[in-house]
Amino acid sequence: MGLDLSFQHPGFKARVNDRLCYQLAGEGHFVLRFWLIACSTWIQVMADCPDALFKPTEIRTRKGRTFQVRAYSSEDFGALVEMYASFEPKRVAQGLPPPDVPRITHWLDQLKIKSDSLLAIYGKKIVAHTILCPISQTEVEFTIFVLQDYREEGLGTRISQLTLAWASEMGFSKVLLTTEFTNYRAIGLFRKLGFSTTSSYGDECEMKVELRAEAKAEAA
Repeated sequence: MGLDLSFQHPGFKARVNDRLCYQLAGEGHFVLRFWLIACSTWIQVMADCPDALFKPTEIRTRKGRTFQVRAYSSEDFGALVEMYASFEPKRVAQGLPPPDVPRITHWLDQLKIKSDSLLAIYGKKIVAHTILCPISQTEVEFTIFVLQDYREEGLGTRISQLTLAWASEMGFSKVLLTTEFTNYRAIGLFRKLGFSTTSSYGDECEMKVELRAEAKAEAA
């Protein structure tokens, strides 16, 4: 069943397209951007659509390792901070992840009320994180980070497929992302997932994929 996003907050549709930027302390340029959304409305929409809740899933990669994939919960905050504290290289995607723990904490604190996320867990360690930030009733922005010791084994592909299928269940029909032209590994992954370049500016390009009804079946 698709998710009917009926926004009750006045002006919500106009506000979801605004970007909220904040300046890192001691720096003269903006590097972190967040989608400004009406959090209480989004939480209510999710609560009214139980079919959009992500069912924990087990995946196995080419290296034979088994990972648990599940939705982020508030209890995961500390472990997610630890993942990004050890993540390299820092600022690989539009200035993200942030370079130090205080700014990582602030970023994740903002994200947890403005997005939905999936985590890949190996043992008790969070090793991958995907993020969905709503842009409008039909569009959502996608971001993925995989810890360096868990790359090149298919984990990024599998958790991305699950995330796109989840976005489809929520009722989104288009997924967008922005990446640097020099991030060849990421671009290769995104093209494998069906993304195509829609525009470019400077060192960055915007990519988009249109979700199909059968996306969930393909990710299973």
